[in-house]
Amino acid sequence: MNSYPWDEWADVVVVGFGAAGACAAIEAAEAGASVTVVDRFDGGGATALSGGVVYAGGGTAQQRAAGVVDTRRRCSRT
Repeated sequence: MNSYPWDEWADVVVVGFGAAGACAAIEAAEAGASVTVVDRFDGGGATALSGGVVYAGGGTAQQRAAGVVDTRRRCSRT
């Protein structure tokens, strides 16, 4: 896991920019809050990759590009 220095401030920090995270960020901003959004991908959250139907994991190209080590086997373990 990577660690990054952080010295920013926001009223609301949204972790994940899938459909739910995007809605939360928009609602908070429209209510007047300062909002910071963080996500593991640079192209939007898992909903953008999965269409909201399945977990976007198991060694996707986006995961590999971001340095995330995942496999189909690890993704399907319960």
